[in-house]
Amino acid sequence: MPPVETLSISTAIPEERGPEVLLGTVALADCRWYGHHPTYFRAMAQALLSAGYRVVAICPEPVRCGSVVALVPGWADRFHPVKFEDPPCYLPIPRVDHDPLSTLQRWQRMRNALRLAEAETGWKVDFVFFCWLDSFLRFAFSAGLPGMIAVPWSGLYFRNHHLLSDEEKCKGDVVRFLKGDRLLRHEQCHAVGLLDERPSEYLETHYGVRPVMFPDITNEDLPVVPTELNCRIRERARGRLVLGMISLEPRKGFLTLLRIAEAAKDRSWFFVFTGPFKTEWFSREEMAYLHAMKAKADGGEIDHLWLDLDGARIPDGEEYNSLVDAFDIIMAVYPGWQGSSNALTKASVFRKPVLASVGGCIESRVREFRLGICIDVSLGTGAAFQAIECLSRGENLHREPLQPRFDEYHRHHSSGQLQRSLIEIIQASLPGHAPLLD
Repeated sequence: MPPVETLSISTAIPEERGPEVLLGTVALADCRWYGHHPTYFRAMAQALLSAGYRVVAICPEPVRCGSVVALVPGWADRFHPVKFEDPPCYLPIPRVDHDPLSTLQRWQRMRNALRLAEAETGWKVDFVFFCWLDSFLRFAFSAGLPGMIAVPWSGLYFRNHHLLSDEEKCKGDVVRFLKGDRLLRHEQCHAVGLLDERPSEYLETHYGVRPVMFPDITNEDLPVVPTELNCRIRERARGRLVLGMISLEPRKGFLTLLRIAEAAKDRSWFFVFTGPFKTEWFSREEMAYLHAMKAKADGGEIDHLWLDLDGARIPDGEEYNSLVDAFDIIMAVYPGWQGSSNALTKASVFRKPVLASVGGCIESRVREFRLGICIDVSLGTGAAFQAIECLSRGENLHREPLQPRFDEYHRHHSSGQLQRSLIEIIQASLPGHAPLLD
């Protein structure tokens, strides 16, 4: 088995190319800076710098993203950060963070950021890559918006699974219009990045863009000693099997998993639920249930549950990874979710089996790489209990050794693959500007 590539953004840095191979200037742009966004952004910047590009880094935290250039002498001369302030959403609808006006302003602010960068550096930006393309597409009222930046562009398109739907044509057309997919037909867009290969054919056939697969990279740094949170969880677990999830979103099956945990009070398992949480995500009845469970856990009525409802984000990096390392099993039961999940990459890095749900990209990857067991939550707690018992023994549902292919999955979602994907998308957008792929 070949050695596993490290995904650490602080150590997985290829040797720097000399200035004689300078290939052009890429503007890397992201309007978000939380969760995995900083990790993706820094890793992409490193990949482009190591390939020989200048990088204009347009993001909400330019000072913090500038840490990437401290790793290799010479990178600072080819890296220029610019601050981007994302416009507010003007529609007062819960969990909707886009509208036609904010999307228009996003393109306007990106144009201004590019002009500022060119004025400050004297560089001409050859290509723009949007790390979260969705925010520049949704609710786009005009297909001509990308013309504001007047430069070839592409991006990583995350929430595109409406393209897999077999809904009636009229409804499908409305959804695609609201998603802003028609911007992909713009003359300066020649390729689009995907984390899930399934919409590839549709994008190529209907929008004429080349789909390029991207890895689901992650930060894998661990602290020298476990964090306080890691130690507290292990202490509370008292040797029991620890099952954990981070980010208590409805789409991640939080309530379903909590009810499974509630029913498992007589098992030798310990459940951890922590991370982002907002009351507006849940109904009044659901919140009453959550508060009741929290009171039972805090009052000692049940001792197999760790339930944080403070909503605090766990920063990606050492703190997040030390928390994941406290788990014996990662819970990634996302009923109805079609997309990929960074949780699988975390699982491969820290060699933790996954309890997942049937359906979508996650199931296909869990099954292909034997990362864990997928359950149908509609079958009740019995199916979940059986899966957990099997995982605790390192077995699949047939009571055979699970034999997860963690190393192979890791290589598919490595920093090296990220660089190859970025170069491929630049080749498709700017023939002659990118080095040849091996």
